[in-house]
Amino acid sequence: MRKILHKIIYITLIFSLFACKNSNKNISTDIVNNPMSAKESDAKNTAIIEFEKHEHAFGSVEQGERLSYSFKFKNTGKRDLIISGVSSTCGCTVADYPQQPISPKKEGSITIILDTKGLKGFQTKSIIVNANTIPNQINLRVTAMVELP
Repeated sequence: MRKILHKIIYITLIFSLFACKNSNKNISTDIVNNPMSAKESDAKNTAIIEFEKHEHAFGSVEQGERLSYSFKFKNTGKRDLIISGVSSTCGCTVADYPQQPISPKKEGSITIILDTKGLKGFQTKSIIVNANTIPNQINLRVTAMVELP
C-alpha cells in the first residue's frame, strides 16, 4: 500500500511539473509600464496627481451616519491624468471619481462616502487610487471615532 501511495505522489509531481510549463516563450514586455522600473525621463513626461491632503479625520460620529469627504487634487504633470479605478478596504466605503481624463493643470476630486452602519470604535479606512502616474497607486485614508447612539 505504501509503495502504491509513493508511486501516485511521484506521478502527480511529474505531471504537475510538465503541466505548468509555459509554451509561449516570446512574451513581449513592451506594453508593461511598471512604475518601479520606469526611467526617470518617463516620470517627467507623465501625469502627476497632487492631493491637497492624503488623510481626513471625521472625528466623533454617531453610528449609522453616512459621512462624505472630497479629496481635491490637481494634475501637475504633462499628460492627461486618467484614474482607472478607486478601491477601498471594506464595503462600507465607496468612492466617486472622475471618469474622464483630467488635463494638465486642471483640478478634480475623489469623493469618499463612509457608511458607519454596524461600525463602532475607532475606524481607519484606506482608499487606493489607480492612475496613469508614477507610482500608479496612491493611498488615501479616512478615520472616524464611531460611537453608539
